[in-house]
Amino acid sequence: MRRKEKYDEIVEATGKNRKTIRNYSYISGSTLSRRRDDLSFSHHAEVASLPANLQEVFLQLAFEDKLSVRQLRQGIKQFKIRRITRNN
Repeated sequence: MRRKEKYDEIVEATGKNRKTIRNYSYISGSTLSRRRDDLSFSHHAEVASLPANLQEVFLQLAFEDKLSVRQLRQGIKQFKIRRITRNN
């Protein structure tokens, strides 16, 4: 089955739009081996674009410090800002 047909089936079965299904697929695929049942899907969505080693670090931090999604997002943003300013 082609990907388009698969998405069509999922869209029809769930009532979700295609973009949402693609986002779910991307996030699940990029964080699958690091998936933590003790954190929400939204936590995993926040780290999905990061390299695997940073995903692990931030997911562990979120778990240990009981970070909300907003707090995790802010921590990642601060990390990126520090990294950029250090490299300039």
